[in-house]
Amino acid sequence: MEKFNSQLLESEVNRLVSKKMRSNDLLVLRELRLHPSEIDLVIFDRETLRLATFEIKRNNWRALMDQAVRAKLYSHFSSAILPISMRSNVPENEFSQRGLGLIFYEETVDEIDLKLVIQPKLSDSINRSLKQQVYRRFYEHYGEKMYA
Repeated sequence: MEKFNSQLLESEVNRLVSKKMRSNDLLVLRELRLHPSEIDLVIFDRETLRLATFEIKRNNWRALMDQAVRAKLYSHFSSAILPISMRSNVPENEFSQRGLGLIFYEETVDEIDLKLVIQPKLSDSINRSLKQQVYRRFYEHYGEKMYA
């Protein structure tokens, strides 16, 4: 498998994407662990009360797709984030067929530019108890700010 040049580590990409989401007045949880999974990034939209997950990888799109599909159990929308340098190697139609969003990022100085290529579809496989666990984690972290 070909390696791609990306200077940022996944954790740095996570931090920069989180910062961008917070600037859009969304609530964010990073690296959320819910046994047996870990979700890289979960956002909560206070207006719609919906959850969206983002899985991040620097090069392994197959593993990323598997993680994003699994994350559909926890949230309304699930998306995958990869470096723009991988765009020509990623089968966009496979992400689309699975209802996953696809975002490519480009690194800039202390910031990240995101390009939404595929809009995620509303999950038809949400597990109610798993979704409630995510809501609880948001409440534990943000309290009443969730509904402000």
